[in-house]
Amino acid sequence: MEYKGYYAPLGGKRLQASVGNKEIRDEAQAVGKALCLFLLISLIGLVLRSAFADLWPFWAVEIISIASFLLALGLPSLLFRSQANTVFIRPKWDRQRVLQLLLHLLLFLGGYAFLTLVSSRSQETIDAGNTVGALGVGALLLSILRQVLLPAFLEEWFFRGTILKRLLPFGEQTALLISGLFFGLAHWRLDRLLPTFYAGVFLGILFMEYGSLRVCQGVHLVNNAVAFLLAYLAQSGHTSVAMGGWYVLIGLGLLSGILLLVRYSGHRLEGYVLEPANVRFWQVLISPAVLVALIGFLLLLR
Repeated sequence: MEYKGYYAPLGGKRLQASVGNKEIRDEAQAVGKALCLFLLISLIGLVLRSAFADLWPFWAVEIISIASFLLALGLPSLLFRSQANTVFIRPKWDRQRVLQLLLHLLLFLGGYAFLTLVSSRSQETIDAGNTVGALGVGALLLSILRQVLLPAFLEEWFFRGTILKRLLPFGEQTALLISGLFFGLAHWRLDRLLPTFYAGVFLGILFMEYGSLRVCQGVHLVNNAVAFLLAYLAQSGHTSVAMGGWYVLIGLGLLSGILLLVRYSGHRLEGYVLEPANVRFWQVLISPAVLVALIGFLLLLR
């Protein structure tokens, strides 16, 4: 599809996306098909994991999970990579830019910690998805690979590098909300929907702000590592230390948010912004393939 221009969400000239109605519909269908493929492979992986959880050793079940995770995120990313010739403007890295990224990181961690505590009924609920206490060294390393490393890189490749980019012709807000919604749903737990939706939207903003998928992957990696460490501490009997860590993150996030408002309020990048197509948020959600994916994701929530 012919969709050319530079992209910087915070200011600058606007370029009209040169796409017609058919191309727009095709783009929405491509997003829906990618999400449906992800859903199908993830479902197969969940079924296999449940079927062999009590029959095979932990490391074997983890390998099944890792393989299905790689396939579920990697295959649709390869098949449905954005055809748009969109070039993100990457600002020059200097001391101020690094400081701004550090503040964004702390704000992200603090917001995620706050929403995790708000949406969780108890400390057990927070740790339910990260059973890492009392694991052997080999099993612990596999858990780190599955819960910390792979999600940081593959989820960003799929949800920001594929889904978000393909949704950009519909406008920044639509792209952020829909990609964030499916990112939250892809964690399959209702009690984690709020913090993961926040994470998906925030990471999308970082992707457009810094023009680099590596920034998103780095922030995602730090967040996964911190959450994993706090879960490990809690399940190893250091519950008070783990809870204290969540509250420290919230405090740092609040402080960084204030500093961002004071220091970077009104900051704008000069560049080009793609004028979104005349399509509303709900019109993308009810396109056939996206709607099928949405229903499937909702049915798998637990």
